[in-house]
Amino acid sequence: MHWQYLIPVLLIIFQIDLIIIPVLRQAGLSFWKIYFIAMPMGTAELFIQYYFFSWFRKEVVLTVLKRKAAQEGLVKEGIELVQQVRQQNYGVSTRIKNYCFKIYASSTDPDNKTVKKIKRGGHGIMLLLGLEPWVYGGRLFGVVNCSAIGWRNGLYSLALGNAVRMTGIVAAWDFILSFF
Repeated sequence: MHWQYLIPVLLIIFQIDLIIIPVLRQAGLSFWKIYFIAMPMGTAELFIQYYFFSWFRKEVVLTVLKRKAAQEGLVKEGIELVQQVRQQNYGVSTRIKNYCFKIYASSTDPDNKTVKKIKRGGHGIMLLLGLEPWVYGGRLFGVVNCSAIGWRNGLYSLALGNAVRMTGIVAAWDFILSFF
């Protein structure tokens, strides 16, 4: 197993919005101290995800697709590949790989409405994905799209939106935990 498959697991375990910020709040840190700890961590998280999905695209997806494309047509083989991956035994590394394939496939599907909006909206859409506070998948979706097409500048817009979003997340936890 490649060590890179530990990245998504660690990002889930040390999830900033749901684990790190509440722990810092419970430790008695002030709003701004929490923000200035969480914001760089959230930005680093986006860049780590970008690294992981760039590695995943180059080392896993393209390698497997090249191998399969040499045998027959790419589309037919791509469909068969996804079916084979889903039918494999479910060890831990296989589960992680399947999860990454699932995210990568849905985030790069040209028929996906969000992918079409990102291509049309560019930096504005990436900024909105970074600002979106309710679903973790919005930022992940943006990161996967940036890594799939090698658009590092889009990641900067996503990070800016994420930095602004962090003020709302810290404030929300500050409010929720003030009752305890």
